[in-house]
Order: sequence, then structure tokens, then C-alpha cells
Amino acid sequence: MWSRKREDDLDRELRAHLDLEAEESNDRDAARRALGNVARIKEDVREAWGWAWLEWCAQDFRYALRQMRRSPGFTLIAILTLALGLGATTAIFSIVNGVLLEPLKYHEPARLFLARTQPPVNLPVKQTFTVNAAQFDHWRKFCRGCEQTAAFRFLELTLTGAGQPERVSGLSVSEEFFRTLGVQPALGRDFLPSDGGFGDGHEAKVLLADALWRSRFAADPSILGRAIQLNGEPHIVIGVLPADLHLPKTDEWGEYVGPAEQPLIFRQLDPAAYRARPVGNLNFSALIRLRPGVSREQGIAEVNGLLADIYRQYDLDTRITLIPLQQQITRGARSGLWLLLGAVSVVLMIVCVNVGNLILVRTSGRQREAGVRLALGSGRGRLFALVLEEAILLVAIGGALGVALAEWSLRAFLAAAPANLPRIDEVAIDWRVLLFSAAAVIAATLISGTIPAWRLSRTEPIDSLKSASAASTETRGKLRVREWLVGVEVALSTVLLIVSGLLMLSFFHVLRVETGIRAENVITQDVSFVNPKYAQGHRRAFVEETVAQLAQIPGVEAAAATNHLPLLGEDWVSSLEDPDQPRR
Repeated sequence: MWSRKREDDLDRELRAHLDLEAEESNDRDAARRALGNVARIKEDVREAWGWAWLEWCAQDFRYALRQMRRSPGFTLIAILTLALGLGATTAIFSIVNGVLLEPLKYHEPARLFLARTQPPVNLPVKQTFTVNAAQFDHWRKFCRGCEQTAAFRFLELTLTGAGQPERVSGLSVSEEFFRTLGVQPALGRDFLPSDGGFGDGHEAKVLLADALWRSRFAADPSILGRAIQLNGEPHIVIGVLPADLHLPKTDEWGEYVGPAEQPLIFRQLDPAAYRARPVGNLNFSALIRLRPGVSREQGIAEVNGLLADIYRQYDLDTRITLIPLQQQITRGARSGLWLLLGAVSVVLMIVCVNVGNLILVRTSGRQREAGVRLALGSGRGRLFALVLEEAILLVAIGGALGVALAEWSLRAFLAAAPANLPRIDEVAIDWRVLLFSAAAVIAATLISGTIPAWRLSRTEPIDSLKSASAASTETRGKLRVREWLVGVEVALSTVLLIVSGLLMLSFFHVLRVETGIRAENVITQDVSFVNPKYAQGHRRAFVEETVAQLAQIPGVEAAAATNHLPLLGEDWVSSLEDPDQPRR
């Protein structure tokens, strides 16, 4: 409205000047000649207003839309190609962002570290180990650089009572565990030192995960204070944890830790564990929150300094190291996700070069138009902007479709994602992903539109007249640019194919690795000892008797028992004994 009014005012002012000049000269034609080119005067006035470029951009965008409507085949192919490239890149980045870049959903996660035992340097062992509870108890009492500390170990529990018996994963934690993470129960309260832990005649207290509370107890708030049966013994429920709490699983806590399922029940750690010998017994994981301003190196030095007497007394070569919690959680997926993001980024570059080549072919047929525009006084910058704005429209529409495609494909990926991919339930399209998508759109616009825009802006008016003739052909320079773009596209595709081929070949070799285990006709069965009568001695006798009876069943070739099946991850397993050899 304001722009139209300003244009009307300019027209009235020019007519007034023309009428005044005609009245003085009594010759209207002479007055027009004296006034000059009206269109040129308007352009000069618009430039003086300072906002002419906005009007030019609006005109160029409208013209680009008309050009796109005139070539629906090209437009559809270019937009769909860009949508696939940008959508795939956005989807993979959203996974990288949620898994690797987004901070953990705990209070100040940068100060959270896992304490792990480093093996002696003379051993060919690369992994770190869990810690000794007595050593942990020593440094948690005297470590000044540690703001909070917590110890825990995994449990396998059998829940009985209401409904069918159910095996659930759990954690036996010290009372500071959730306070160290900065997590408060959504219902009820946290563990307290006065609860006394589990054992020594104390009634066991437990916290429930939100998922178990809803699935097993129908989100009943009156569960607080009630007793539930775990391994045949009563446990009092004192709280329910938040629904958005996502704890690490299995080796995300470090090697040799526990099962792959999310823990659903949390029981207070038995204080008797702290009174064990401070050597061996590496059965506990430890979590440390360092004080603000205390570096990882300072924390490692203080923890090991506090244990110096124990190291000397027992002649221990092991040492404690601190691993950032986020680094430990994502270590197994970090290289693979970065490689995947790099691969889809190469695909996006191929897409952009391909679309740029298509735009370059189209601009080759617009030489006459460019010559006419230059002859009428248009600047070369205006021609450059004309093609670039067409690329902006194509990439923007493709980017919008790409974000929608990324949302759909992300849901499909999360539904089929491997269970061991860390933090997969925290992946979502957020502001950081949208910002990355916007940056990808800008990069795609520059890659696909800059060279065609530059080529059209370098058109000479005399050459445009030659290109309009029926016998004209493209110059060697124009063909060289297109050949160069095709060469870049082929080079990127070749690199991508080689990397993909090597990965597929490696995967094929992994599948054919001889494990030394014949799994044909092997049946496994999990067994839980939920009755308290199965103490450690009775449990062993039961297992030996059951295995002997199974071996006598017709058709059974052999029977055996283990606490951890092969190839199901790293864990401590029962030792193998040869009955024909004496025990050492």
C-alpha cells in the first residue's frame, strides 16, 4: 500500500514537471525531450529512496516462479532431488545431534565422570574395569575435588505378586546416586543414609522407573509405601522416577557392566560392600561429579593420591582414571555416526552439483534474453541475482520438503534402530537441526546456483545474438564448465562407492568369521531363583542336578549351564573346570 502510494506520488510529480515545461515552451514534444527518459528517471529516484533492491528482488522472484512454471519437468526433478539430498542429510544430522552433540539430560553433565580401573601397563589389555567398593568408599570420604560420588552395580531381579512373574533389570545404588546425576523422583522421595541399605536386618527400599510403574502398577500413586516381591522377598516402594529419565545401558557405563535393558528397579546398595578387602573385587561402577573449576586431570591425581597407601600396601599396579560420562556413553557409536554423516554430506554435494549442471544447461538457452537485458541497461549483477534467486527458490522448496521427509524417515529409523545405539530415545528434530538444515540450504544454493549465475552474467550482447542463430553451438569455455561439473560429480560418486564397497566387504567378512561355536540345534533357557531357599550352595546343587537330568533326555546330546551366553556382550562369566584335573 505504502509503495503504491509512493509510486503514484512520483508519477504525479513527473506529470507536473512535464506540464510546467510544456506550458513554458508551448511544445509538449519538446518538453518530453527536455525532461528525458521517464523510466530512467524513475529508476534513479527509486535508487535514491534506498529500497529499490527489495523491489528488484520481488520482481526477480516473480520472474523465477514464472520460469519454473514454464518448465514443470525440470522444476519437479530438481526439487525432488534436492528434497532427497537435504532430507537425508537433515535426518542423519538429527541423529548425530541427539546422540553425540546434545548434552546429557542431567544437571551440568560436563562435570560427570565415570571412575574406572586401569589395568597395569605391562598387560595387553585395552579395556578399563569397574572399581573396588572399599577403594570407592575411601575416596568418597576424603576427596575434596569431588562434589558428589555414587557407586552402583547391576541386578537381575524377578518381580512376582500382581500378574505373571517378570524378570527385570535393576541397579543396586548408593544413596547419593540420583543426587549425583541431579535427578529428583517424580513421586515420593530418594534414598537416605538412614534407610540403611539392603541387608543387616533392614527392610529393603526401592525406587521404580516410570515405565515399570505404568506397565505393572497402572500408574497407581498409592504404590508408595507398599511392599512388592523381588526375588521372593518384600521391598518397600518409596518413590517413582521421572518419565524423561534416560540412563545408560550395558557398556555405556563401561566394559563388563551389565545387561542391555534399561534398569527398571533401584535398590539401595548394601553398606557391607564397603567393608570388603580393598584389592580385587572389581564389582562396582562409580560415578563422580567434580566440583566447579576442578579439571579431570586434577580429579585423577587426587583420587589416586588418596589410594596411594592401598597401592603400596597391596603392591597394586592398577590406577583409577576418570572418563567423561558423555564420552563413555557415545564411544561405540561416535565413529560410525560421523562416517554416516560424512557419506550423506557427499551425497548432498553430488545432488547440488547435479542440480547446478541442470541450471547451467537451462541458462545456456537464455543467452538472447541476457543480451537484451544488457542492451537495455541492466547490470551484470542483476543478471547474476536473477539466476541465483531461481536457485534459491528451488533449494528452499526442496529444503522444506526435505525437512518433512527427514521427520518421516527419522520416525522410520528410530523404529528400526539397533537397541545398542545410545540415546536413541532422545533423538528429535529441534532448533539445532533446523539451523543445520538452513545452513545446508544456503550451502546448496551457493553450490548449485553460483556457477550458472556467473556464466549468465558474463554474457556479451554480441555473443547472445550469435547464440540465437540456428547454426550456433556452445563455446568451448561453456562446455568446459559443464565437463568440470560432471567430473566433480563422478569423482564424488566414485569415492562414495569405494567407501561403501569396503564397508560391505568388511561386513561380509565379519559374517563369515569362524566363532568356534556351533549354534545349530542349541536351545537355551533362562532360569531365575526367586525362592529364598535357593541359597548359593543349594543353587549350585540344583543346577548340577538339573543339567544331569537334561543330559539324560532322549535326543539330547549334551547339557550345560552358564551365567552368560557367548557373543552376548562382555561380562564376568563362571570359570570352566575340568573334572579330570585337580583344582589349583
